[in-house]
Amino acid sequence: MRQTSGFISTYSADTFGVCSALFELGGMVVMHDASGCNSTYTTHDEPRWYDMDSMVYISGLTEIEVIMGDDAKLIADITEAAKELSPKFIAIAGTPIPAMTGFDFDAASAVITAETGIPAFGFKTTGMKSYIYGAGEAFLRIADGMVNKDITRSEKPSMNILGLTPLDYSINGSAESVISHFAEKGYEIISTWAMGCTLDDVEKAGAARLVPERELDKASPMLEEMLSDGGRREAMAAAALAAARPDAADRVVLCSEDMLAHVE
Repeated sequence: MRQTSGFISTYSADTFGVCSALFELGGMVVMHDASGCNSTYTTHDEPRWYDMDSMVYISGLTEIEVIMGDDAKLIADITEAAKELSPKFIAIAGTPIPAMTGFDFDAASAVITAETGIPAFGFKTTGMKSYIYGAGEAFLRIADGMVNKDITRSEKPSMNILGLTPLDYSINGSAESVISHFAEKGYEIISTWAMGCTLDDVEKAGAARLVPERELDKASPMLEEMLSDGGRREAMAAAALAAARPDAADRVVLCSEDMLAHVE
């Protein structure tokens, strides 16, 4: 493995980031690896597994399949499972073994799409990067292929919340707190990628009301009105000060010293 990567993330791996990002969206996610990775993901990094079903599987690579390059078996297994389960999409996530053998994710995905009629895509994850890379790649692929780009924009101030997965926001109310915070500010929440969110919600993400850079001049009147209001500026300053932690650096030092004092 040292010939593959000199540094391995101490966080959850990129492969699991893909699985976590897509967990609730109704697709079938296949980790292309020997048996073992699925149990590591579900028991260590996916608390939703205990209360929610999801089509997350592992290909169960064998030594002879790796040596012979038998990609046809993987394609046949995924095709058969997809015809039985009817997922909304199919995702194949890489691991160290296909990274070393040079598995062609794009070609395999194209064949599976042709065989099943279900959108399929592969992720060239290696298990060597952090979950942030894997989740980001998954969200990018969903945004590119699943979001309705012709949807009518919302008339209300609206937004999508991106990056909600248990890898950063556990199932302890954190995600709900983020959502309620913006909802209380008057924003319409179109979608939350991807906790408490369905693929139908994601498809509507384009309805969020955005201000493209070329139209920023239209925001000038609003900004001028806001900045000319002394009371509003004072309220904003007070809110920013209330959120500040002037002693943050000192507190970090004290915590670090306390931790080091207990290291044997």
